[in-house]
Amino acid sequence: MNKTKKTLLIIASCLVGLVVLVIVFISPIAKYAIEKYDQQLLGREITLDFVYLNPFTGYVHLNGVVITEADPDSVFFTADGISANFAMLKMLSNTYEISTITLDRPFGLITLNKRVLNFQDLIDRFKPKEPRDTTKAPLQFNILDISIVNGEFLFTTKAPLQFNILDISIVNG
Repeated sequence: MNKTKKTLLIIASCLVGLVVLVIVFISPIAKYAIEKYDQQLLGREITLDFVYLNPFTGYVHLNGVVITEADPDSVFFTADGISANFAMLKMLSNTYEISTITLDRPFGLITLNKRVLNFQDLIDRFKPKEPRDTTKAPLQFNILDISIVNGEFLFTTKAPLQFNILDISIVNG
């Protein structure tokens, strides 16, 4: 009986230690992976101050986010912080759900050069190469709540731009 208690105590201690190690080391590993594989995944440079990731609750916080243009001489997007809550259990059923996402003080620069936007490379990167297989169940991705706190997004153009506003009607309600 005494030996059984000792064995269970050792196993429980190992499990608790493993959980603590995962929580302590997963955030620095996530930061390292994002900064190391950013070019392969997005084709852009990403830098972060720190990352907090809790795999048990699905909470993610990225602090000091800077994403450069495809040509890394200028900034495309920055944010003081990005926080998200993922529904972890729904991932088992092929549904990725973000219940909340919050952008703290984001700044984005959208540039139009002739007829090409500065994020066209991202669209091309994630566009399917071949038609979707309709026999398989589609992957579901849901974002339920988005909050932007003190955000600023600028639109610039490198060519003369003409806006026409036609057919204006004012309706009194």
